[in-house]
Amino acid sequence: MRLLLLCVLISLLSLHTTSLTADQLKGPAAGDHPIQYVDRTVLIAVLARNVEHILPTFFGYLERQEYTKSRISLWIHSDHNMDHTGAVLREWTVGASGDYHSIKLTVSDEWNITDQSNPWEWIP
Repeated sequence: MRLLLLCVLISLLSLHTTSLTADQLKGPAAGDHPIQYVDRTVLIAVLARNVEHILPTFFGYLERQEYTKSRISLWIHSDHNMDHTGAVLREWTVGASGDYHSIKLTVSDEWNITDQSNPWEWIP
């Protein structure tokens, strides 16, 4: 569910946003060069637990975004996995590290939760 909501959020990144100063809103003066628009750097936070089966689809959507990848920073956190979510995240991060502004990956392979009612429940 979290990844689905994040996919919807990522799809909104294709809307290029810029902010203009008051001088830029007046338009270029005679002889000036036209305004160059630059995409803002955005941060995408990914919290993943026991979602090995959906990660290839999720990363496929992320990679197909029209937003400039060098302007996207990723913060990925995963812990207490019962499947191979951590391994999939590490593998994708190694392959994609040069494409994005930055990727911060934190994965804990320990499983020590005793009061979790299902594998998808998020326990701090």
